[in-house]
Amino acid sequence: MRALVNILALGCALSFAGVYGHQRLAEQTTLEQVQVTQDSLARIRQEMRRRAGLADTELTARGWPATIRPEWFEGETPLSGLLTDQRPWMDVATVDEALLTHPIVRCDVSGAYAAFWYNPYLGIIRARVPYDRNDERTLTLYNTANECELPSLFSSPPAPDEATRAIAEGGIVPSNDQ
Repeated sequence: MRALVNILALGCALSFAGVYGHQRLAEQTTLEQVQVTQDSLARIRQEMRRRAGLADTELTARGWPATIRPEWFEGETPLSGLLTDQRPWMDVATVDEALLTHPIVRCDVSGAYAAFWYNPYLGIIRARVPYDRNDERTLTLYNTANECELPSLFSSPPAPDEATRAIAEGGIVPSNDQ
């Protein structure tokens, strides 16, 4: 009888150690994926600023590139470590989203949304994240990946004011190479 109790205790201890080890491995993997995503965001921001300074591409009225092109990165397009690459790479904010500092859809499980969202009116780039068990964990993942502090995953965006709408609709500033 004592041997059976010892075997059961050993089995429970091994199960606990296995679950704990698996959880730690999953957390470490997520941290590595977040780091890849943050590094990609930094590369994209650096290239955005460079292109805005060179004015070798179409710029918005506020001086940011109207779009971000994968070919700017010489064959090594920055990728999200959190989402698969079987999706669009970059969504560009519309005029109606000109005031937004975050995309309306911040997490994606369907593969329908791009890994990154770019607002050329404000020069902001964000990474979308996968849904992670619950809203709180997903919000934490989004805030960590984007180095921000959103209070809610689903907060509604503000409507653009008239001044921002006027700037956003002001068109594209032609590049210097024309």
